[in-house]
Amino acid sequence: VTEHEVREGVLSLAASDHSRVFAFVRHMEGMTFEDSGLCANFVDLREGLPDSETRHLMAQLQSEVKNVLEPVGHFVDYALQWHPEYGVSDIHHRNELLSVCDRFCRLMMRSIVDAAQRNTVKQDQILDEISQHLSTTVKNVSKFVGRSDMLSRILEFIRTPVVAAENNGVLVIHGGSGTGKSFLMAKAASIVSEEVIRNNGAIMIRFL
Repeated sequence: VTEHEVREGVLSLAASDHSRVFAFVRHMEGMTFEDSGLCANFVDLREGLPDSETRHLMAQLQSEVKNVLEPVGHFVDYALQWHPEYGVSDIHHRNELLSVCDRFCRLMMRSIVDAAQRNTVKQDQILDEISQHLSTTVKNVSKFVGRSDMLSRILEFIRTPVVAAENNGVLVIHGGSGTGKSFLMAKAASIVSEEVIRNNGAIMIRFL
């Protein structure tokens, strides 16, 4: 990553967001510069030797990142032993690389679980009850057919609140068990819900 990306993605964040960022910093131990071509894959060189200015700037940036992320446990500094023939490889450094990957996975999983727990909505009994009744409404509407004359009378009653108020504002739909009363009311509610809400009204749906 570039310095700009580090500063924008880490150092410019508010302290409350530091727990969302991880930094894994690798150091090479025992590195020799006999094979500058091999070393150039891991460090900036100038005339076959480490570029002192680059190393100074890199160390300074790493220090800033460490000061920010170490307090939240998201700064990982690990070392790999340099081999003069092959440098670093997934074969000869297998255990070390697997260890780093394992640590990354554990930190990431912990971060995801923590975020999920912070953002989990606590179960609300009232909200749960409302959602169950709305679900019943949707299910009943899908099964509704016919009875257009009854539906028209219900909708007329709902859409004329003045007349309804003069008649005590109560409309009773009655009938034997299994005759479709719940389906009829669910269909009426689904039709008028948008217009009622648009007029600052409210619909309370309960199925017993």
